[in-house]
Amino acid sequence: MISARADPPGLDGLLAEAWEEAGRDGPLPPGWRPFDAARTAGFAIVERGEIAGYAAVRPSPCMDSVDFLYVRRAHRRPGVLRALIDRAVAHLADHGLADVIYVGYGWWRGEFPASLARGFSAAGFGRFEGVYLGRDLDRVPPVPAPPPDYVCREWEDRFHGPVIDLMEATPEPGAIYWGRDLCERSVGGAAHPLRPMFPGGTGQLVFHVPEGGAGDGLLCAFTLATDTGYVNHVYTRDGHRGRGLASAAVVRLLHALRTRGHDRTTILTHDTNPGALALYKRLGFEELFRYPQFHRPRRRP
Repeated sequence: MISARADPPGLDGLLAEAWEEAGRDGPLPPGWRPFDAARTAGFAIVERGEIAGYAAVRPSPCMDSVDFLYVRRAHRRPGVLRALIDRAVAHLADHGLADVIYVGYGWWRGEFPASLARGFSAAGFGRFEGVYLGRDLDRVPPVPAPPPDYVCREWEDRFHGPVIDLMEATPEPGAIYWGRDLCERSVGGAAHPLRPMFPGGTGQLVFHVPEGGAGDGLLCAFTLATDTGYVNHVYTRDGHRGRGLASAAVVRLLHALRTRGHDRTTILTHDTNPGALALYKRLGFEELFRYPQFHRPRRRP
């Protein structure tokens, strides 16, 4: 039996099992929810009076999301899992806003259950992996000089438009959705709440300024970090790759983060972007964990 319940009886026990299976350290934090209950519709599947699975679903203008979906191990049969996935997808068919359904397990740390992965595959979802990396900031490489005709600059708010333009023109490999609205929201979400948006070197930009050129030049690479020290964006313009621009920007960013008192930084990429993964490892980042992400087109009536 599937019921539409935002907070069904037994949900805390289901979440505790999910936390443990996901390989998270320590006990379940009180009130932990890997979804925003105020913004999602919840669906519980119940067997013999016990909650067997739960899904939290959120329509979104960019990507309709299944923010959480878990079936308990004792109930993990194909029919149970498929019924819950189908109910989540059906809700988005009726209320969705975007053409893509996304499911991300960023809170997962252990080996992802093969049965859950097979359930998404059977329901027509593709899969890729998020790769989360980190490095300490006690030993940062020396700041490299940019190549000839390139200039490194720290963020100024007047560069916001060119940054969005470059990001929009440089989709991530294998991106399931890309658009200017996504770029605006992503940069805005990483920004400091007060102006400037990326203070103290937490925004690093590289411009192409040929000898004798006037003005700022052409923005060719940038990297941005949040106030908490998370490296949120690294982009290089097509036609300017392979020249060390991203390395020059990221190393400057690492120095800025250390100066601002951070002793560690993290970054996220995907297995669809091997070039970025190789760059980050060359710059001293180590892979911490991977987590699965699923996606499929939302079939419209």
